Amino acid sequence: MEDNYEDVKNGTPVNYKVYLTSDVNAWAMANGCVRVYSGLMDMMTDNEVEGVLGHEMGHVAMGHTREKMQTAYATMAARDAVSATSGVASQLSQSQLGDLAEGVINATFSRSEESEADDFSYDLLKKRGISTQGLASSFDKLATLSGTAKSMFDSHPPSTERAQHIRERIAADKK
Repeated sequence: MEDNYEDVKNGTPVNYKVYLTSDVNAWAMANGCVRVYSGLMDMMTDNEVEGVLGHEMGHVAMGHTREKMQTAYATMAARDAVSATSGVASQLSQSQLGDLAEGVINATFSRSEESEADDFSYDLLKKRGISTQGLASSFDKLATLSGTAKSMFDSHPPSTERAQHIRERIAADKK
């Protein structure tokens, strides 16, 4: 399945495809490429899939992939700077220390980008007159897959927190 749509924020054409696989996933790239796996579609309602698509469109509209490339270059520069020093930090920079720094940097940026994309999806659904409930319940379903353990290396905020944030926005809109 393939189609093209205009992104509502910056005019980037959005091209989406569905991959037939049991995996539960969706992703996007800065060029407007949005991919959804049929495993995700099988476990979610149409409204929940709309929420996921809005989220992925948020990544496209906000240029998150472009920002990730910039972060990767900054991380490489930080590794090079550490390796130029003397002592234990220099010896570790190409392995453990470098991996640790890269993991923390990438996870921090990813969590904030995921939250921005969540809010983009909420706003897009609301603007188009589509129920925002599915966005919250999609996170409930994802929470059942991901468990409850948290790590500073997690690239996504916990799904339970994301569902709660969307429910808080829904409640605030009702006032």
